[in-house]
Amino acid sequence: MENAPSHVLIVEDQEENRLLLGTICKRLGLGVIEAEDGIEGLERFSSDPKPDLVFMDIRMPRMDGYACIEKIRELDTETPIVVITAEPEAMVKSKISEEKVNFIVTKPFRLKDINTLLTERFPLKT
Repeated sequence: MENAPSHVLIVEDQEENRLLLGTICKRLGLGVIEAEDGIEGLERFSSDPKPDLVFMDIRMPRMDGYACIEKIRELDTETPIVVITAEPEAMVKSKISEEKVNFIVTKPFRLKDINTLLTERFPLKT
């Protein structure tokens, strides 16, 4: 079980997915930081407040999720990363080592699944 997050970074180019993820995180009392691509995600990861958890899309413009995860892991090996992708899980695992990501959630995701992930794997401070 991971430590309880207080700030979540959502790196996702689709506005509706950022909105859905952000809404559920906010309902659970988490601060939400958003980025539209990997370059912006890397910038936001390095800023204050530093996120305690990252939701990372894979297919994005400018810098994809794979490259962004690699760059984040050069800076920080501890912060949990949850990949959110339409790619098959096996494909993601073949392109990035399991040590670099904590969970993979395939799209379309259900809000219930995200809620369960956040409340069971990352127990929230109440």
